[in-house]
Amino acid sequence: MRTRDRRSVRCIYCQSLNTVKNGSRTITAMGFGRKTTARVSRFRCLACGGYFSLRREKGQRYTVGFKLELARMHVEERMSYRVMAKRIDEPFGKRVSPHALCDMVNEVAAHAKGSLAMQREFRPQWSGYLLLDDKNVSIRGKWVMSLVAVDKTGDALHSEMLERPEQEGFTDFVRFVVERLEYPLKGTTTDFDERFARALKAL
Repeated sequence: MRTRDRRSVRCIYCQSLNTVKNGSRTITAMGFGRKTTARVSRFRCLACGGYFSLRREKGQRYTVGFKLELARMHVEERMSYRVMAKRIDEPFGKRVSPHALCDMVNEVAAHAKGSLAMQREFRPQWSGYLLLDDKNVSIRGKWVMSLVAVDKTGDALHSEMLERPEQEGFTDFVRFVVERLEYPLKGTTTDFDERFARALKAL
């Protein structure tokens, strides 16, 4: 007769503590450059009859580290999803569609902290010399204006997309950086866009 494990595990279905161990299984998840394996205990609930296991990233075929590396490649190295798919397929023989890679990068982005939250939590030491830049980008065939604020140290402070590149949007953008993020403004570098110049004068 099987005995109940001393350290009871709560059932994920009915929340009962009347559970017993029911063997284990090996879980394999793909990380960037290697596959990781782990032994995971399985349990059976004597109350509802359900079977379950307790592990992080349940049902995920890829590790968190793998997804973070994809996001880094896409943002910092500006790799397209097609290039990233080739980078994965060539050495590891693992085919991942560009669409799946996009979904994973978006998953990481959904958990990213905003500019204000990062400033409040980490209190970065900025130089006070601000780089402001604007660029027209096409998103699904629609042109929008991308605004970016970067400190001289290389820290990206804030970015926004403007559907209408009007003066009010530029002014609100600069005011957010200086007032809400408490940026110690000493000087700026721009691409001579008059809208940034007018925004700075309005402070």
